[in-house]
Formats: sequence, C-alpha cells, structure tokens
Amino acid sequence: MSKKAIVEMESLRVNFQTKEGVVNGVEDLSFSIKPGETVCLVGESGSGKSVSSLSLMRLVEYGGGKIDYGRILFNTSSDLQLDLIKKSQTDMRSIRGNEIGMVFQEPMTALNPVFPISRQLTEG
Repeated sequence: MSKKAIVEMESLRVNFQTKEGVVNGVEDLSFSIKPGETVCLVGESGSGKSVSSLSLMRLVEYGGGKIDYGRILFNTSSDLQLDLIKKSQTDMRSIRGNEIGMVFQEPMTALNPVFPISRQLTEG
C-alpha cells in the first residue's frame, strides 16, 4: 500500500465576510491523510472543524466562506495530484462523489448509534 498522502492541507485560511467585517473561520491549518489512516478533527463548537471539512470539499464557498490562502493537494485514484483550491466548481462537481466523499453531520439525518445499521436502513 502506498504511503503517499491522499490529502495534504497546507496553511489553510478561510474567512467570512459579515456586516461587522471579516471573520476568520480557519487560520493556518495543515494536516495530511495517508492511506489507512483515520483523522479526527476535535475542538470546541465554532473552532472551525466543519469549515475545514467543507473547505476540503470546496463546499465552504456555498456557505459564504472564502478560501483566502493555502493549498489542498489531493492525489486521485489515477495518481494525479490536484490542488483543489485551483479547480473550478465544475471540476469539483466531477471530483465530489467520484473521488472524494463526505458524511455530513446533521442530527436529524444521522444514524442512531443505539440501533444496528441494518435496522435503520430497512426501517424506512
């Protein structure tokens, strides 16, 4: 198995424009994810966990965020290295779902850890 990182986020900075001015959502975030690794973002409410994840998928822009600085390097299944920040939204639509996926944390649509997944999937 290749030890080359699947994703490398380098010095990410994400800001939001508000009526009161610019609000910093993420400042100087760097990490990498290698095959077989599990990476968890842990922090207080409002610390930038969701903004970081949405930035990786380039979905933060749909919520008013702007990636001001940094690189998000993604190594595709065909061994191409892409800087996702430089990709157009059209390109990102073809990458999302085909190369990168995300499980959104929404309390009303999340699975309940108390019940087996088979029960939850067949319940509907």
